Amino acid sequence: MGPAGNAHTEAGIAAVDRNADDFVRALHLAIDRLPAAWTVCICPQSPAVQSVPPLGGELDRIECRMISQLRGLSHVEVLPSADVLQIYPVETVDDPQGDRLAGVPYTPAFFAALATAIFRRVVRRKRPPFKAIALDCDNTLWSGICGEVGAAGIEVTPAHQALQRFLLAQRDSGIVLCVCSRNNEEDVTEVFSTRQMPLSWDHFVARQVDWRPKSEKLRALAGELGIGLDSFILLDDDPVECAQVGAACPEVLTVQLPATGIDFVTFLRHHWAFDAGNDTEEGRQRSTLYRDQAERTWHRAQFSDVESFIASLDLGVEIRVADEADAARVSELTHRTNQFNTTGIRRSVEDVLSILRSRELDCRVVSVRDRFGDYGLVGVLIYSVHEAQLTVHCFLLSCRALGRGVEYRMAAELGRIAAGSDRQSVVLRCRELKRNRPVVQFLDAIGSAPTPADGGERFYRFSASELQEVRPRYDPPADAEAVRDAEASAPPGAVTILAANHLGARFERVARQLDTAEKILAAVRQSGRAAAVETPYEPPRTATEQAIAGIWTELLGVTRVGVHDDFFDLGGHSLRAVQVLARVSAELGVDVPLRFFFEASPTVARMAVVADEEQLKQADPEKLARLIEEIGSLSDSQIRAQLA
Repeated sequence: MGPAGNAHTEAGIAAVDRNADDFVRALHLAIDRLPAAWTVCICPQSPAVQSVPPLGGELDRIECRMISQLRGLSHVEVLPSADVLQIYPVETVDDPQGDRLAGVPYTPAFFAALATAIFRRVVRRKRPPFKAIALDCDNTLWSGICGEVGAAGIEVTPAHQALQRFLLAQRDSGIVLCVCSRNNEEDVTEVFSTRQMPLSWDHFVARQVDWRPKSEKLRALAGELGIGLDSFILLDDDPVECAQVGAACPEVLTVQLPATGIDFVTFLRHHWAFDAGNDTEEGRQRSTLYRDQAERTWHRAQFSDVESFIASLDLGVEIRVADEADAARVSELTHRTNQFNTTGIRRSVEDVLSILRSRELDCRVVSVRDRFGDYGLVGVLIYSVHEAQLTVHCFLLSCRALGRGVEYRMAAELGRIAAGSDRQSVVLRCRELKRNRPVVQFLDAIGSAPTPADGGERFYRFSASELQEVRPRYDPPADAEAVRDAEASAPPGAVTILAANHLGARFERVARQLDTAEKILAAVRQSGRAAAVETPYEPPRTATEQAIAGIWTELLGVTRVGVHDDFFDLGGHSLRAVQVLARVSAELGVDVPLRFFFEASPTVARMAVVADEEQLKQADPEKLARLIEEIGSLSDSQIRAQLA
């Protein structure tokens, strides 16, 4: 490369560098004005760029810098192309014809991979979060039945080792691991104590190993952890066990592992229920938090009364004004907290940021720790101060902090805030939901009888001066163990069951049938079959029409295309149009302009005329002259014979 070429490359790199900085600044401004969910996709470089070492390397550097800057924003998710291609490998990413014709540089397979990766993140944001994976042991975590062949006889195959490493990654992302096995506990513990495996016995926060039905064990696990059954995924190899749990605990999402010999990890990577999504420190430390809770439970058994137990904890409670760094955790709490939640409203990170930036609403967060460890950020208060009163819009507390008197301190804090603002009263509306009985009982206990409000709500009014004097009590309704028992024994709701069954069926189909970009693309084309058009079918007549009709049939996913069928009536769109042009260019050797699709009704017949005209323009003038001279020498009867 000469001096001019080097200068041109350096100028191009500098321009891209400036554009990258401008993009990051523009995104910051956009987030301030519109706090929505943002996903930034960084697409792959073209082979032409990669072939120029200085340019490709510099673009890699710029990309790494952008990723580092954007990942510092809790409400922005970055999706590099390497992440897309890791789970959906595509043999050919680059489409030079589409790039040249319309600036669309990628193949349909890569677009299918990219769109699927983006949509998986949308689904993960929208679906209820899973908190725990309950694991079978025999023929799931290892091959063989430990009760029959002993710990030495079971086999931890490479596939099972990979599965265990996958589960460890889930644990690191904030999912709690539990054992749910029909077995003798001593047989299972012997495997973990004598065999070298990625998973150890200590990685499991809770364990239920006995001969009861797994549905009973899952209810026990839910009670022990203080979470709902709809927060569980059961991973098991036995279809009978999966069916039994599906019938007895339909809230649980059951996942049956494929047959032995199949790549377990590939299957689970394409099962969207396992898409990790905890971006908060509390989420990543969840297993530690539950282990601390187990120690507290043991410690609690050493005391005859609750007050002495609480006093022994050396409890520390901090209530402070929330800042934007708390937005992700506050959002997570609104999605995960059901029992002690006055509204049940799920708020996205963007919703929380809007509240924090609002001049009308205030938000305070609650953190708790004791002698056994840090509970983390566990409580949220959202309120507004009006002329005569303080109105509470959200009062929630994670179940892991219930029964410690924290809820009373939160109520007293609301009273102090109101009194400090010269407001005489605190008002609160509480929606009675299927699972928030503890918060209703708490509000009933600290105030007068509520006034019924519209939509099944209960309206509470407290005196600010009296509320700030509320002192912690440890009544049974507020005790964490009572909450967990109520949670575990609560009858399932139709909406929850429908959601679990609906998600499970869809996720299962995706994991088993749609695990490559090519399969996804074929399914999209198949499902996108257009409705029957009103134009009478007329088959292709010339070789050009036949070639074009074949391309349309394949790309539009229809059974046949008539020469007068409109491209858009068949379900076509702008991206598909570019793909058609690229295929026509590759197979017929002519470039049909993109404007063809938007100037008149685009049909096979019209495209064939344009293609033939382009072929004539590209033909050798001397050969074309000889062809015209040859046609001119034919008699009328010879011409009619040729046309026939």
